[in-house]
Amino acid sequence: MDIREGAITKGSLPRRQALALLAWVEQHRETLMWNWDHPEAMKKIPSPIWK
Repeated sequence: MDIREGAITKGSLPRRQALALLAWVEQHRETLMWNWDHPEAMKKIPSPIWK
């Protein structure tokens, strides 16, 4: 998935799921791009404890 371009670049999804994914990315692009540009911030999120 190319977040900036809003396109599926590798693989495929059924049409309905692809459209839903593209719509979701469009709605969340700013947050997705910020997270992509600031990976160090993700280290501050605690990992779930698996039992």
